[in-house]
Amino acid sequence: NFGASSAQRYKSVWLKSNTASNQNILIYDDNGATIGAVYTVTPSWQRFYLATGFSAVQNQIAIGTRGGGATYYTGGDSNLDILVWGAQLEQGSFPTSYIPTTTAAVTRQADSLTMPTGAWFNVSEGQLYASFNPTAIFSSYPQIALFGDGTINNFIAYTIFPTNHLRFEWKQSGTSLYNLNSLVAPQGVETKFVGGYKTGNSLIIKNGGTPVTSASAINPLPITILSIGSNLARGGSDGRYSGSISKLKYYPVRNPNTQLQLMTQ
Repeated sequence: NFGASSAQRYKSVWLKSNTASNQNILIYDDNGATIGAVYTVTPSWQRFYLATGFSAVQNQIAIGTRGGGATYYTGGDSNLDILVWGAQLEQGSFPTSYIPTTTAAVTRQADSLTMPTGAWFNVSEGQLYASFNPTAIFSSYPQIALFGDGTINNFIAYTIFPTNHLRFEWKQSGTSLYNLNSLVAPQGVETKFVGGYKTGNSLIIKNGGTPVTSASAINPLPITILSIGSNLARGGSDGRYSGSISKLKYYPVRNPNTQLQLMTQ
């Protein structure tokens, strides 16, 4: 049940060439429908998305091998040897992770990753690089990543706050020591972002731009976990991040601003 007929749906499917060569296929919203496109399937598994914004969408994905015709796109191979997995139809304007189903509808579980910190984490200075693409205009405070102790009192947060401003915040014993939030992460755009911390020398940089800095002092925190893409380490008070995070790198040092600008270009 996908609700009203005007609700947006999204289709996706995983495909892989079963030979050592690329193969061109046609994917349609419906058998014989004109809504479709030509895709190149490689010897590696890839996820393919079928357009966006369907409302009266069919509950099938048709893969065609015809090379032309009145209602078919041209460009597909006449013979295919491909593997197909994980076809998915879901409500929304973007694809989510794979949702195993049988005969009944299933609610997708939110993606959430947490891991313990250890000797690799430096509480005195460090930096976190993220390349990400938000798929929503947020009204809460979803996190890209956060170092914390599982409470809202002690954390180093890399979040997006309302109107999609990047927010880099250091909080200790419930008090915000600094809060850098003047840069914007637009919806649907890949953003490269670094937040660096060090006593008297913290900053954020986006896409190689001018650093936004803070001269605030920092103090050691009881950091025990790294949380990515969820709000668990902040005590569960804010919303979850919606979008993709293509790369996340932590460095136990705070590099010079010029190096961080180059990193985010």
